[in-house]
Amino acid sequence: MSKKTKKKKHFRSWNPKKWLTAAASLLVIAAIICLYAFQPDRKRLEVNRLASVYVHGGSHIGFMQILRDVWSVYSSKGLVPCDVRPDDALPVFGGIPRCKAQLTILRNDAYWVGYSEEKRSPLWAAYRLTDTTAEEKPAARAESFLPDRRTISQVTSDQYTNSGYDRGHLASSYSIAKCFGTAAQLQTFLMSNVVPQRHAFNAGIWKSLEMKEINTLAPRCQSIWIITGPIYPDVITRVLPSGIPVPEAFYKIILDEIDGRLRAMAFIIEHDLEAGTDLADCLVSIDEIEKRTGLDFFTGFPETVQTALEGPVNSKIW
Repeated sequence: MSKKTKKKKHFRSWNPKKWLTAAASLLVIAAIICLYAFQPDRKRLEVNRLASVYVHGGSHIGFMQILRDVWSVYSSKGLVPCDVRPDDALPVFGGIPRCKAQLTILRNDAYWVGYSEEKRSPLWAAYRLTDTTAEEKPAARAESFLPDRRTISQVTSDQYTNSGYDRGHLASSYSIAKCFGTAAQLQTFLMSNVVPQRHAFNAGIWKSLEMKEINTLAPRCQSIWIITGPIYPDVITRVLPSGIPVPEAFYKIILDEIDGRLRAMAFIIEHDLEAGTDLADCLVSIDEIEKRTGLDFFTGFPETVQTALEGPVNSKIW
């Protein structure tokens, strides 16, 4: 091959789009560095923390995700100012969900649930996850589910046996173990934390969202607060042989607090969802979840904050 041909071939391999992307990334990095120099100490500390998360976060956390997080520290876009600050000792932030139906609030070490004796299932579970990128892998999960003696219904594990449905956790066993240890994990195996879930759902998209919470969102956000639960149809048509109703969908709300500002992300995932559906296609408003569940979330925040948090639908996952 002649030198002229080689030179021509090399020129064709040059990709303007890649070069423009690289140049744009460099400009963004330069802008962030310039902004960093003039920020208050608390913001510089948060940027330092995010940089450390990227270094130690492994394959779960991408560079562009960290760039977006750093930018959120500087900007106020999508963030709602709020004077109510979280209590890191509690798994609930923004108030216990209100419900017209009678619920029993069951408080465990790392999560709380609102339990319905009528449904013999929890209608919500709330828990807080923290950055555990530097922690060791948690111990193996327990294999036995126990009845919760605080409930009247006293649901037992064998009421799910041969039903065709998994004993689906609301408060995640793996995530609770990673953040709070083995004793807290064992409490997630109480039947008051369990709802019927199709195996394909439980081991598929639901597990994917749980892994995103603990492996990606919690490290990047430092702390997140999660409220999750089942959604039932107006007329229940599917029940286990034991009579426990089967939900038609499940919801999850994830709340993040950044220096006195809040953002929230909400999902409704249909129980019979087609395999391979993208999580981003399940993003909804919190208002939509309230409409389908009859629950009222974040009543501990001012009305203006509730309206700003609960109305919008995220266009993408953080």
